[in-house]
Amino acid sequence: MDTVSLSCNNCGAALTLPESARFVTCSYCKTQLEVKREGGAAFTEIREAVANIERDVADLKHDSRVRALRDELASIDSDWDDRRTALMEKSKDGYVVPTEGGAIFLFALSIVLPVGIVVASGGPAHMILLSIAIFLGMGGFGLYYRERARRYEAAYASYRARRDDAESELAVAQSGSKKASRRASQDEDDS
Repeated sequence: MDTVSLSCNNCGAALTLPESARFVTCSYCKTQLEVKREGGAAFTEIREAVANIERDVADLKHDSRVRALRDELASIDSDWDDRRTALMEKSKDGYVVPTEGGAIFLFALSIVLPVGIVVASGGPAHMILLSIAIFLGMGGFGLYYRERARRYEAAYASYRARRDDAESELAVAQSGSKKASRRASQDEDDS
């Protein structure tokens, strides 16, 4: 049986095949090739239909990845909306974000108010006890509010980090999509 030595048109690997062969799959890169004969020369070409299908499959996988990343972003935002509401303080005007500033205000008020009461009343024992109770109550609530503010800030930082990572990954995926589109339009222009 007569054989012919050719090179893979995709990776350049040496191929030995029967002289009558019309198609071959490169054993190195797995590219499907068509054996062309013109005059006395034989050479390989990537089967265009297979190359187009492989390109389409790669584009579909890529588009699917972009869609999955967009869905992940939506999920991250939805999770944050739920978590955010749980971490906020309910007020008469709706929900407010607990802040360190609010906690500092409560601490200051827990000192100023009792001192003002004692000074204004002239310092009777029952007013001193009331002032101590106000100080302890407001000071305790200030500590609670400060802890809520810290939990909110930590949760927000975690949300931003997750969202930033997902946005970066999406940007990379979308830039890959633009490159693939440019390659496809160049391929069409070349034909």
